[in-house]
Amino acid sequence: MSEGIVQEFLAQGLLATSLSWPHFQALVTEANEKLSSHQIAYVYQQLKIKEEEFVKRSQSRIQEHLIKIRSNARDNLEATQLKSTVSVEDLVNTLYSAHQLFDDRTTQLNSDINAYTQKLRIIEEEMRPLKDAANIQSIQNRLENLVEHAKKAQS
Repeated sequence: MSEGIVQEFLAQGLLATSLSWPHFQALVTEANEKLSSHQIAYVYQQLKIKEEEFVKRSQSRIQEHLIKIRSNARDNLEATQLKSTVSVEDLVNTLYSAHQLFDDRTTQLNSDINAYTQKLRIIEEEMRPLKDAANIQSIQNRLENLVEHAKKAQS
């Protein structure tokens, strides 16, 4: 598309393209009365041929130039994108480090939970005799006996 726009711009500046045959003939006849209509037609045809050759040569040069420009722009864009992106290796390393931190913290929490669970089992074992009402009554009787002995010892 851009090649066509550039080529159209160049073609509009060419003499045979911008001047029709009658207009060209009138201008040349005004400037030089010695040339015949046949000679003017020959010059106009040669001018058209040369301009067409110029357009063909310029098409390939324009196309090559625009290909270079596009390639450079693409390379610049890729370089800019590479500067602002994270490599997969860095991402994997960061995720691995985060995994290690979470794994270490999870291991520590699991260890703490196991320690508290063990302490709760010990307390439960110690409290088991207190669940039975008969055991509570015997402990209460012992405490009352101790209180009575303490009172007698004081008196």
